[in-house]
Amino acid sequence: MKLFLCLAMMVSSVIAEETSGTIEKGLRILEIKADTAENNYTVYRGDYVKFKLDPALKEIEFNIPDLQFKEKVSSDLDKSKLVKMAKVGEFSYTLGNFKGKIKVIEYQQANYKFIEAKEAKELIDNVRPLIIDVRTAGEYAQGKIAGSLLIPIDEIQMRYSEIEKYKNQDVFIYCASGNRSTVAARILINNGFKRIYNLKNGIAGWQASGYSVEK
Repeated sequence: MKLFLCLAMMVSSVIAEETSGTIEKGLRILEIKADTAENNYTVYRGDYVKFKLDPALKEIEFNIPDLQFKEKVSSDLDKSKLVKMAKVGEFSYTLGNFKGKIKVIEYQQANYKFIEAKEAKELIDNVRPLIIDVRTAGEYAQGKIAGSLLIPIDEIQMRYSEIEKYKNQDVFIYCASGNRSTVAARILINNGFKRIYNLKNGIAGWQASGYSVEK
């Protein structure tokens, strides 16, 4: 049985849990509400999170003990530190005098599949999907999957016109480890793309499975 044709067999009744914040340039922006005792959020595994603070706060400490993350964050989003939510679970945090929990869930959709390197190779060899690399230009230059188009995650929302004709076709996305590509997959699905495949463990998993890259 050809695994690359399994999208039609996915559970069509998957209901995505509502997530918090907005996606801007590939980042999930969460707003702190000063009049709320606890600010609780739900995000997806793979999200890169930044907090939108009141400008008067300037810079405060953001601490997630269970993830060993402790950094100063700024009300200036461009300069503020971000945290990568790479692990599913529920995590307590403090942000200055604010506190709450961040629930990290796995992304699930009927038109989305997270695939291993072997399935990805079969997909590429047999279906010939559009292949999108969402890493940086520097990472791409170090080695890429043959035939891939570079669209960094922070540019994908601005470059729909380049790939819009593939909305009803197979699209295969990858990054370094499978996190940025998860964010990219969600962005495309939310904009009408019908068949998205995401490479589990990214190009690192691809190479570990013995498949080649080109420079």
